[in-house]
Amino acid sequence: MSDWLLGLRCPDCGEKFSEDDRICPHCGADLEEPLEEGDRRSMAKQYMDKAKKIYDRNWNNEEALSNIDIALQFDPDSAEAHNLRGLILDTIGETEQAILSYREEHGAFSTVE
Repeated sequence: MSDWLLGLRCPDCGEKFSEDDRICPHCGADLEEPLEEGDRRSMAKQYMDKAKKIYDRNWNNEEALSNIDIALQFDPDSAEAHNLRGLILDTIGETEQAILSYREEHGAFSTVE
């Protein structure tokens, strides 16, 4: 998943910023300071919870997908996030992409044939 596709997000406020920004233009956070493992997982959980809530209530699956993609930026190894991404993609008719997400969940990073 590419940062350029989803947009880089501030770990403090979640707003988008450009690659050239060193300080978040929205909240002033230092964007060059590395996140601790716990902070990354916490940010991922926030976005995953939001995506799950949107998906479970069948609100806006595109918004749910956007949130789960952000969660995966923070924690790309989350099996739970890859599974939810697969469910969302399957719901919106992106079956091949859903299969890829399910495979990533299980650590089999192969392509659909």
